[in-house]
Amino acid sequence: MRPRLINLGIGLALFAIGGASGLSAQQPGQQGKVEPNFVVDSLLVQRERAQWDALKTRDTTAFAHLMGGDVVDIDVSGVKRTSPATTARYVLGCQTTSVALSEVRVARYATSAVVAYKATIEATCWGQKAPSPLYVMTVYEQRGSDWLPIAHSETPAAHW
Repeated sequence: MRPRLINLGIGLALFAIGGASGLSAQQPGQQGKVEPNFVVDSLLVQRERAQWDALKTRDTTAFAHLMGGDVVDIDVSGVKRTSPATTARYVLGCQTTSVALSEVRVARYATSAVVAYKATIEATCWGQKAPSPLYVMTVYEQRGSDWLPIAHSETPAAHW
């Protein structure tokens, strides 16, 4: 099955302005119905934004809930599996003052989705300025009606 790749820049703006009930991605004869893939894609992107907001506000509980447990996480510090303790350490070790997400894309498969985007951040982690911008990717797996993260990666952009 081929992934469905979507640029959500304009769609997210419309979603933010009108909310789910204000979407107009309807086919003729489907008045009042919202295209379910768009809603799921938007919710996944909102979850990514909420995770960055939790980091910015240093909310260890919200960050751990959004990151999930036992996620394969790759960043400049290496490869690791998340736990409540490691996510709390990360949140408390970083002082994030601003985050902007752009170039958001969602690729959907039968029971998984990949959310990829560019994050421009102002942050200091453990006394060092964090690299910015970052290319970020989170892989989600559908379990029942929930979409849970199973892998997350952050790659600093090249400055050539």
